Amino acid sequence: MNQQKLSVRQVVSLIYTGTISNIIFLLFFAINRAGRASYIAAILGGLVTALLLFLVIYLTNKFPGKSLLDLLKMGYGQGIASFFIILYSLFHIITAALMLRLSISVFVKTFLLHMTPLWLLELIPIVIIGLFLYTGNIFIFASWNVLIVVIAFAAYALGTSIGIAVKFNINHLFPIFHVKLWDFLYGAFLLAAGMMETVIHSFSVVGFINDKKTSYKAYWYGTIMFITVVSSTLFVSLGILGLGIESKRVFSVVNLAQEIGIGRFIQGFEVFYLVPFLSLIYNNIGYKAYCSLIGIFTVANHRKHRLIYTIMICTSIYALVLNIPSFNVGIVYVKNFAIYIIVPFCILYLILAGIAIILIRHKRKKEATPRNHYIP
Repeated sequence: MNQQKLSVRQVVSLIYTGTISNIIFLLFFAINRAGRASYIAAILGGLVTALLLFLVIYLTNKFPGKSLLDLLKMGYGQGIASFFIILYSLFHIITAALMLRLSISVFVKTFLLHMTPLWLLELIPIVIIGLFLYTGNIFIFASWNVLIVVIAFAAYALGTSIGIAVKFNINHLFPIFHVKLWDFLYGAFLLAAGMMETVIHSFSVVGFINDKKTSYKAYWYGTIMFITVVSSTLFVSLGILGLGIESKRVFSVVNLAQEIGIGRFIQGFEVFYLVPFLSLIYNNIGYKAYCSLIGIFTVANHRKHRLIYTIMICTSIYALVLNIPSFNVGIVYVKNFAIYIIVPFCILYLILAGIAIILIRHKRKKEATPRNHYIP
């Protein structure tokens, strides 16, 4: 059992950071399907995500200090479990590569460093993440993440408040349900798929929570926080920009921020969104890399050769990033990955964990049953 435990604040920040992932690039598709009801679809998708996250906490709380990956090993044995845990590590490498490629294209290359070569912009975060993986641990990362989340949330609240005061138009939000039920549900499904990555992250990190009180308290705070932020972002962006503009632009948050200003001279409020969300995105990529490393450690049964594993993970992420030819190709990958991989992956592993618990209990019951010895 892990002696050091994650605090409530640390777990809440990790849950929140886990949702600020590829969902950023799925907002465009969700708005195109759910229309003005997108923020309601976000609440519905968030509730589905919250239910799955609750299942992870509920299952692992039966074995304090054990992650869902540990349960797979205990239930299925080293051989079978290793296959699924390696897939888990590969999953995070792929999603980290997609996130890095798209974030560099949308944020850094477009708004900040126009002339810097793309390969260099993609390499710098990889090096920083590699240093973290080799020298740090999940507790240091979680503490740093708390600070980033607080700053990002404060900046988001400030920018959004100014936007509502200056340009919000309630008429942009009506009529709300102007789309077919199927389109609304599909939009909710896309948003749930984007937020569901935080559930998959928790498969490994939940092993660092050693008491039920912390896990359930953090769960409630974390889910309320990410559902509120995602739904309010869509609500405010639709209220300021209107459906006609939002449905034709890929990135809602920056589109929203560019419209916010006070008078003629105080403009450029995208900084209130760009810098905090960029920090969260890089934290999210580091989070994915660390989850991948935890998976490798779980298979190996030890924490030796950390440098080798770190190089393997970072090299794999960078190689995948270089092979994504453009933003347009990458965003199609993100959408398809969310629909066809993330949702089935999440549900499959929860089912496997449930079966593993049944197998563990059966083994323990069998071991506890006294055997009748024949006495001649």
